Amino acid sequence: MTTRYDQVLQDVAAEAFSTLGFMFPMDEGDSADAGPLADPVVAEVCFSGPQSGALKVAVEPQLPAVLATNMTGADDQAPAEQQLDAFKEMANVICGNILPRIAGQEAVFDVHPPEICRQDAPGPGGQCVAQAGLLLDGGRVEVSLFLNA
Repeated sequence: MTTRYDQVLQDVAAEAFSTLGFMFPMDEGDSADAGPLADPVVAEVCFSGPQSGALKVAVEPQLPAVLATNMTGADDQAPAEQQLDAFKEMANVICGNILPRIAGQEAVFDVHPPEICRQDAPGPGGQCVAQAGLLLDGGRVEVSLFLNA
């Protein structure tokens, strides 16, 4: 039987969005009940080490702009490239914080640079061991963690 890390992933993602992105979970029920994200922006972070796999973060299209503004403190909306950079950094932070929680503090991983991918792009492979959905004040987020056998 494979261990599931849903709650750990939920906690790590919520903390990252709160502390780095100043976006806070809302108490309006479970975001899983809201159906699939429409036209999401998706980032993927692959990693290798004691365990290898990938973390995928999907968000509503408006969320990267809000995230970039919050992270930079700018008054004006950031250019599209900076919005995606902020979103990729958020995915990277979530990945970097979930790995020690599942593999131990002493584990060393090679975390690859985050990439933006299409929603219909082939999955990273491996088994999905965690899924979390967040309803933030800036939009919906879905996070999935895949581990290779």
